[in-house]
Amino acid sequence: MSQRKLSRDAIVHPDPSQTVRTLLDVKLKLQRVTDVPARRIADDISALNTLGNMHKLPGEKTPDLALARMEADPRLITKYFGRKPAALMGMQKGSLNNLTCRVRHAMRKTGAGPRIANRGRPLSPLWSREFSRLPALPFHPGLISFVRYLDTEEIAPHDVTSEHLRAFGDQLEASGMRLRPRQTILAARSAWNSAASRFPEFWPSTLLWFKLRFDNHYSMPWSAFANSFYDEVSQRTAAVLDPAIDDADALDAVCTATAVGNEYDIRRFASALALQTGRDPKTITSISDLVDVDAVVAILQFLLDRARQKQPDTRTTSGLHVAAQLLCSLARNWVKVDEGHLKRLRKIAKGRDPKSASKGQRKRNKREMTKKNRTMLNAFRDERTASRFLNLPEAIFKRVTKRRVLRRTDAAKLACCFAIALLQVAPVRPKNGSGIKLGSNLIEQGSGSSRRVFVHWAPEEVKNGAELHFELTGSTLELFDLYASRVRPRLCGPENIYLFPGRGLGPKNRNWFSTQIAKLLEDEIGVPVTGQQFRHLMGFIYLIEHPGDYETVRQFLGHSDIRTTVDFYAGMQMEDAAKTLDAVVTKRRNELAGLARRSPRSRKA
Repeated sequence: MSQRKLSRDAIVHPDPSQTVRTLLDVKLKLQRVTDVPARRIADDISALNTLGNMHKLPGEKTPDLALARMEADPRLITKYFGRKPAALMGMQKGSLNNLTCRVRHAMRKTGAGPRIANRGRPLSPLWSREFSRLPALPFHPGLISFVRYLDTEEIAPHDVTSEHLRAFGDQLEASGMRLRPRQTILAARSAWNSAASRFPEFWPSTLLWFKLRFDNHYSMPWSAFANSFYDEVSQRTAAVLDPAIDDADALDAVCTATAVGNEYDIRRFASALALQTGRDPKTITSISDLVDVDAVVAILQFLLDRARQKQPDTRTTSGLHVAAQLLCSLARNWVKVDEGHLKRLRKIAKGRDPKSASKGQRKRNKREMTKKNRTMLNAFRDERTASRFLNLPEAIFKRVTKRRVLRRTDAAKLACCFAIALLQVAPVRPKNGSGIKLGSNLIEQGSGSSRRVFVHWAPEEVKNGAELHFELTGSTLELFDLYASRVRPRLCGPENIYLFPGRGLGPKNRNWFSTQIAKLLEDEIGVPVTGQQFRHLMGFIYLIEHPGDYETVRQFLGHSDIRTTVDFYAGMQMEDAAKTLDAVVTKRRNELAGLARRSPRSRKA
């Protein structure tokens, strides 16, 4: 194989320099580089200083102290420039990408990491003809990195195999040049296979396969178990989806999502039992094998051990309790065990309840905010974070709608922004938010100055049967008009009746709806907030301005019992109550300061 002459930026350093161990070493050595313009050196040093400021610990007054702690490993650069610290400093995505490139350039010039092939170099004749014949979209974005790798390695198109894709993935993970290397590999595989099926006349017909390594994945496929076990689980799924009307002992009907989720849970319970006990999966032939007392203990112990890998002092989790309850339900309603057996299982499940007090304390019946939600809400005590959150939809709309041509990716982002603006004034569950129907849930009345727009859900559409009704006003109404006129027509045709359209004629998937919102907020403000967490957040923001007004929060969240609202937010109001007490004490101290300075004799007089 002939050695191709690479550009200066394409020289490969397989191992970091022994003299450059930290990013501070990179900064000091960069000042002595002479083959780079002084302006570029200054920009790289500024980027290193910014990175140091992002990671300063309390007591570290200069960025150099932080850079001295940070290892000069290119695989860690994407972690150093994580979304959260960058977003908390008010850094936009474009600025973050520029800083990342500058730090990597500094590391390459000081020999602190591998250099990759110059992306500006045109493809050689080995690949340029075939690649140029592919349509730019959607093939070029997914394939360009992989094709450049193959071109650099001088691998001909018809010689490409899955091993080359795997080697490309290993290089990406080793170099740290991509934030999500696995997504890059999957995009390349998908684009390659699609090109092979659509353009067999000039593109290689070989299909590529790449199996992701899930280090934390333990669920076995159905083929690992006995066929009778899968048949019984399928029968149960059919029974809960469409129970017989004339059967008094029929199971209660559930929605499709619940039935599919239970089916997956049963499979992972069987996998946990096999892994915990060393049992041959083929010996698990029915659901009754899972609800044996010893089997339930083994399954819960396996799940608890996994939870303790993250938090060693964990005694139980809500997920563990849900698993125990499902096993009890299977034993009672499907297997129909005797009362003594069921009583032992219920006792085990009760011990896994996180809301059960420790020994010697009585059980608490109130619901509380989870630790994850408390951490999220506390981030919004910072007024800067809260301000950026509340003004985010309007700011992004103003920035993106200035473009002459609105791309589909821009429209998808603006749809997510309007969803955030809508949930800020109508904090409903993701299922209700993603499934808003025009004319049914979203209603327009009047015209001109008397025009009013409402979002409404009937009791049968809401989880707890509470009727929800909100009016869009002010900036939210302006964003709605802009979204309906410019953005939504870019995402779907007039036949789709949903405010947030998904594929075909249906609505956007509620899980994807929530994930998109969380990802956008993490990118922009540094705090991911899912669609479900929006309800907690808006109640929290209201209570900061109106302490103790739980009734209003109960009404706009649709809680049927005010005790639910109080239990959720009472603990979060402790800090606000302490601030109020401090203000009262300070005010009273100042009022009585003159009396305290007077002597006892003068007071007697």
